[in-house]
Amino acid sequence: MADRGLSTTFLNDLRAGCLAPLLERVKRDDTLHLAIRNQYINIYYRGGNLLRVSRNPNGVGTASIYTATFDPHYFTGSYPKTFGECPGRIAREGDCAKWVDAFPFLKQEMDLWFAGHPKIEREYQQLVARANNRAHGATATDYFIIDIEYAQGEDRFDMIAAFWESSGPMRKAAHARLALIEMKYGDGALTGAAGIDKHIRGMNRFAATPGLLDRVKAEAIAMFEQQLELETIRAPKAIVEFTAEEPEFILFLMDHDPDSSKLKSALLDIGAGIPAPAGYELKLCAATFMGLGLFKQSVLGLPEFLNRMRGQIHSRD
Repeated sequence: MADRGLSTTFLNDLRAGCLAPLLERVKRDDTLHLAIRNQYINIYYRGGNLLRVSRNPNGVGTASIYTATFDPHYFTGSYPKTFGECPGRIAREGDCAKWVDAFPFLKQEMDLWFAGHPKIEREYQQLVARANNRAHGATATDYFIIDIEYAQGEDRFDMIAAFWESSGPMRKAAHARLALIEMKYGDGALTGAAGIDKHIRGMNRFAATPGLLDRVKAEAIAMFEQQLELETIRAPKAIVEFTAEEPEFILFLMDHDPDSSKLKSALLDIGAGIPAPAGYELKLCAATFMGLGLFKQSVLGLPEFLNRMRGQIHSRD
C-alpha cells in the first residue's frame, strides 16, 4: 500500500486546473524540482523547499482549494513586497500565478540565506535528479531519481531511484531494481554521527524489517507513474514492477580529497568494525567524466571500487 501520491483531482489541477501555472513553471525552469508527497507537493530550489502546496479537503462544492506556504526562515531581512501579495490559499489560477511571479524574489532570499547556511548535500541531490531525470542526456543514463529527501518511518534516504538499464531490451521490459542513495559531501561526512558506519547499520536494520522494502517499492512505483503523468521526468513509460533482487544501497561520494586516508579507513572497516551489509548490495559511485549522470559502469560494488579507484581513494598508498 502506497502512502505517497496525489489524488486524481490534485493531478488534474496541476495539469489543467488552478495549479497549472506552477507545473508549467517547474517544467520550464530546471532549477526547480517537484517532489510528490502524501497529498501535497514540495517545490525544491537548490535543495531547499521553495513552496509547499497541500490540498485543503474543505473546498466548496467541487472546487479545489490548496494551502501554499513558504518557509519564512529563509528571509534575511524584511519580507519582499511580492511575498505579501501571495495568498495563503490557492483556489484559482490567478492565486497560483501570484506565487509563480514571486519565485525570482523568493529564490533570491534563499540564495542569500544559503550563502551563510550552505546545504551542499541537498543542493547536489537536486542536481543529480536533474541530470538523470530531466537533462537532455537523461534517457541515456541507467538510473531515474524517483524522490529526494525520502522518509519512511524512522528511515531517511537522500534519494530513492530506479536502476533501469538504458539498453533497448532492458528498458522495454519496464522492470527496474530499487536503489537507495546517500550523498556524502567531503571527507568530514564519512565519519561521526552521520558517517558511513551509521548508514550501514541503518540500512541493515531497514533491510531486515519485514514488509518495509515492499512498502517503499509500492510508493516508488506510484510516485514514478505520477511524475510521468506530470511530465517532470524523461522516461519512456511507467515501471511495471521492481524486481525481487536485493536493492542497491549507493554511497554517492563527492569532493573526496585523495590525500586523506578517511575514505580508505571507512571502507576497509566495512565487515570488520562496521557490520557487513545484509539484505542489499552496497555500491559506490565513481564520477563519469566529472558528470552527475548515473551509469551502471560507474556504480561499483565495494570490492571493484576498492580495486579500480585505489589511487583516488588514497593517493599516498
